[in-house]
Amino acid sequence: MMRWIVVMYFMTCSVALAAQQDYRIQGVVLEDSTLVPLEGARVVVKGTSFQTNTDENGTFIIDVSNIPLEVVLVVQLLGFSEKEVAVNLSSKQELVIPLVTEWLELIGPTIHAVRVETVWSSEQLNVADFAFADEGLLLLTYEKEDRWKRDTESKETYYSGCEVRFISSTGSTETSCTVPEEATGMYTDYFSEAFLEGKKNVYAVSIQSNVPELSIIDREDFENSYRPVIDTIGTKTILSSYNPDYPAFEYYAFNTTDSSVQLLRYMVDEEMMRMFRSEFKYLHPRDKLAAFRYELKTGIDKEIVAAYMSGFQNSNYYEPLNAPMIVQNDTLLIFDHHHDKLLKYDSHGQAIDSLLIQYHKVPKPERWSGKVMKDISTDDVYTYYNRNGFTVLKHIDTKTGVPSESFELYHRYAEKIKIRDGWVYYIYRPFESSQKRFLYKERM
Repeated sequence: MMRWIVVMYFMTCSVALAAQQDYRIQGVVLEDSTLVPLEGARVVVKGTSFQTNTDENGTFIIDVSNIPLEVVLVVQLLGFSEKEVAVNLSSKQELVIPLVTEWLELIGPTIHAVRVETVWSSEQLNVADFAFADEGLLLLTYEKEDRWKRDTESKETYYSGCEVRFISSTGSTETSCTVPEEATGMYTDYFSEAFLEGKKNVYAVSIQSNVPELSIIDREDFENSYRPVIDTIGTKTILSSYNPDYPAFEYYAFNTTDSSVQLLRYMVDEEMMRMFRSEFKYLHPRDKLAAFRYELKTGIDKEIVAAYMSGFQNSNYYEPLNAPMIVQNDTLLIFDHHHDKLLKYDSHGQAIDSLLIQYHKVPKPERWSGKVMKDISTDDVYTYYNRNGFTVLKHIDTKTGVPSESFELYHRYAEKIKIRDGWVYYIYRPFESSQKRFLYKERM
């Protein structure tokens, strides 16, 4: 009798274990039109507590047990229509689940759309850089990038197989021209004129009959006549002597009516300048003599010469001075992050106000980008941060110097962020993905 009870007990356990067999559900969630992997989508086995979120590659895995073989997955992600997918657990097939974007109206005082739009994509070409044009967008596309460079070129990334591509504002026109050399990026001046910086030459980019054309300009002329100009205000042209390899520079106002030059502000990182100049005392006596002779020849201080001789500007101790200027309406704004001040000047170049700023001092894990930028259409000023790979933009109230109205970009590790007319444009490629680098935009 006891043996029969033991046999029945083990038979019962076997049936229970069979009923509780484990299964694995796995797959990938993609954006319906672009097939871009979607990170952070919530995947739930309907009617159960089994759920997970997709990773940065859009993939998910759910291990389940003690449920029927026929189940339904519910996939949800903000900005996309919810989707239900019937699944047979015995098939063990990896699922591919596309989601369709939708416009979501948020109830409250602010109503806007939560949506990521793909501006330009290709299966063969990447986007290296872009610039806004009056008629649309200019893209620098490429086939390959040079990752192996000499030490003197280590700060630059060179792109080969490049084209400058023009896309009209309506999207109905797309044309291109070939770049005759490796390129490093695009530059836009204060008149919104675009330039292409090549490895050897600089090109002015113009649109002729909706087709981009490149014209070589002298590099020295570009560096001396175009890059130093910040903006114009009234009859004044605002210029900067900024050099990232030197811890001081000046802001000037050039009056086009009488050719007078006005010094607006001398910017300096005092501690960095002290370290910069102290390099002279560590030089070999022979090098000190060479620095002194160079001072006699050029008038440049021997201590400044010594810092460049030692390569201090390329050391881990050196940090460029971060004090950009932005012209907002009829006011000049200098964001002096070294001295924690927002300095204001009127259209005549006279100082009118100074505010304390603290937005650049944030605790970890949040990391400040070191940049402020202006929406070229609205004159609103923004800065942005990195929070676990996500870009968080904040609007800076220039009346108080305080940031507000945070907006987090949908994709992680966005590059080349620019703002126009309330849209954030950026370049993105999913991590460890075969997808090329696309251009996206999001409405703030």
